[in-house]
Amino acid sequence: NFVFNTTTCVWDNTGTQPDAPTVLCYQTATWNATSCDYDVTGTQPLRDITVASQCNNDNLLSVAILDLINIDFPGVATVTGTWSVSPATSGLNTTTGEFIPFGLAPGNYVVTYNNNDLACPGIVTITIPVDDTCVVLGCDTVEIHNAFTPNGDGTNEWFQIDNIDQPCHLPNTVEIYNRWGVLVYETKNYDNNTRRFEGVSEGRVTVNKSSELPTGTYFYIIQWTDGTQKVNKDGYLYLTR
Repeated sequence: NFVFNTTTCVWDNTGTQPDAPTVLCYQTATWNATSCDYDVTGTQPLRDITVASQCNNDNLLSVAILDLINIDFPGVATVTGTWSVSPATSGLNTTTGEFIPFGLAPGNYVVTYNNNDLACPGIVTITIPVDDTCVVLGCDTVEIHNAFTPNGDGTNEWFQIDNIDQPCHLPNTVEIYNRWGVLVYETKNYDNNTRRFEGVSEGRVTVNKSSELPTGTYFYIIQWTDGTQKVNKDGYLYLTR
């Protein structure tokens, strides 16, 4: 409010800025001096997951979609979350957060998860292709090679984990720590190709990120699925340049 001051012959600006409105976790409220109001900006982030094609003739196969959500979008899932699937099917287990493709008609099934969080709403869509022409293969044993030499000679250049990229072993996670317990590398769905540890620091809390790690002993923690069971494996990894 502006009030004319007859003593100073100028307008006095009175009043206080109102409190910022309550916003959602992905929104920001910024004071607009022109409109004398708060501008609320920010849109709900898109959260989409597409999994590999699933065989409908394998009665042991299941997709741990709740695990995928927790890996790709940590903190989104809540105990009050709800599920839906299109087209409708009994293949979605809303209690365990698993999708079972066995016996389903071929096509794309889109599972939607809503965390129903009023303060920080989150919706995730998971597209699951189901195929009836695929051949069910056995799930090969995961084999961890605990030494590698990233020295540029083209041989044994990365941390090799055989068979971990097979669909029956997904999702998987790999974490590498140095001798002081500092996380130097982490990834989900390790595949020995686009996602592999080459002796370069990439951890969330590590210093000198993207720098070559020195020769030495490191500690790994690997998690994958084996049929319907989760497997956790830890051990030592030797890096030599």
